[in-house]
Amino acid sequence: MKKKKLSRWAKIRKNISRRMTSGMLVLVPVGVTLLVMKWLFTWGAKQLKPVVESITKALEKSAWINAQPEWWVDFYVYILMILLLLVLLYLIGVLGQ
Repeated sequence: MKKKKLSRWAKIRKNISRRMTSGMLVLVPVGVTLLVMKWLFTWGAKQLKPVVESITKALEKSAWINAQPEWWVDFYVYILMILLLLVLLYLIGVLGQ
């Protein structure tokens, strides 16, 4: 069977279509991963904030640290959540191998 020769414009359209499809196949899992990570971050931050607040209050009472402003507590929570998410990603990678 003879293969039909494509015109230049048809080749360009086919190439663009392939590139866009492969781009979508890359972006969809990345987007889903980012949405899940954002959800885990906000959920974990809500769960950790009372714990971090109680720890900082206990440290303030024992004179280990001075009174911390509220934004420092948020900063501690965000840093802790970033570290926990990185550990989670690492463990998922270990399990995936």
